[in-house]
Amino acid sequence: MSNVLRGPLVFALLLAVLVGAGLYMRSRSSTASPAQPLSSLQIETKSADPSTLHPSYNDAVAALAAGDVEEARRLCDAVPREDRSYALAQNMAAGIEARTGAFDSALRRLDEISVLQPENPEIHLVRAKTLVLADRGAEAEFEALRALELNPILVS
Repeated sequence: MSNVLRGPLVFALLLAVLVGAGLYMRSRSSTASPAQPLSSLQIETKSADPSTLHPSYNDAVAALAAGDVEEARRLCDAVPREDRSYALAQNMAAGIEARTGAFDSALRRLDEISVLQPENPEIHLVRAKTLVLADRGAEAEFEALRALELNPILVS
């Protein structure tokens, strides 16, 4: 199988496993709540009030929405480590780096925030996506399953 087809195929298989497992787990739970789509997953942003987040993080979100990827990454790096937005910013920066092919840098960022928040399923999901893009399917599968283990209704 050519390398051109292998990456998308691994991602499709990984996504199918996650969706199937998510549907199964949701059917087993009488209290299941609606899950977020994969594209909207970010660390605790759904419940976070933007006024409580670091201004550089909010500016990074705006820059990314405007299509200024480099400015968004730069602003993510401006969020201090002690700020509650730090993991959010590093997660966003890792996603940007993964999409631009800087897989090693993205994985280093994700390793760092995994230590800060080891039970955060969104970090494992972003790590899985990064590993898929880096053509490291077996590792991606492990991370995706870990995300699903931490939050069984992550994918529906």
